[in-house]
Amino acid sequence: MKPLFETKSEYTYDEYLRFSRTVQNKVQRLWLLQLAMMAAFLVLAWLGWKKGSTAEAVAGVVVAVLIPVIFRLVNGWTIKRLYKSNHALQGQVSTFRFYRDHFEQDNALGHTSIPYDKLVEIVETKTNFYLMIDKNQGMILIKDNCPPELISFVQNLKK
Repeated sequence: MKPLFETKSEYTYDEYLRFSRTVQNKVQRLWLLQLAMMAAFLVLAWLGWKKGSTAEAVAGVVVAVLIPVIFRLVNGWTIKRLYKSNHALQGQVSTFRFYRDHFEQDNALGHTSIPYDKLVEIVETKTNFYLMIDKNQGMILIKDNCPPELISFVQNLKK
C-alpha cells in the first residue's frame, strides 16, 4: 500500500530537549508541582513576616522565585545526561509513513506500525508534533520536514 505522506525526523539533542520539556509541561504538567512549591514557600514567607522574622520572609520569597530556575537547570542537566547515555538515540533518523488508519516509523533500530487510535495524545508546538504512544513516550515529527498537507492531516487526527 502506498503511503499518503512520508517525512523524516532526526533525533538531535535540541529536538530531544524540546520534546522532553514539552512532555513534562504539557503532558505530565510539571508546572503544577512548581506552582505548588512556589505557593508553599510564599506561605512560609508570609508566616515568617507575620511573626516578625524578616529573614524568614525574604528567604521564603527568594526560594519561591528561584524554584522555576532550579527546576529548569536540574531538568536540563538530567535531559542532557539521558540523551548522552542513550547512544542509539543520538542522531537517529526516522522515516515516517502515514496511511489512512496508521503510521509507520522506520529507523536503524527497527520498524514500528501504530494505528492512530492507539495514540494517547498528539501534542503540537510551533516547530513539531509529538505523537504520544504513552504518557512518557512519543515520536518527534518535525514540521519543517512536512508538506503543508501532512501538517493538516496530523492536525485533523487530533480532533
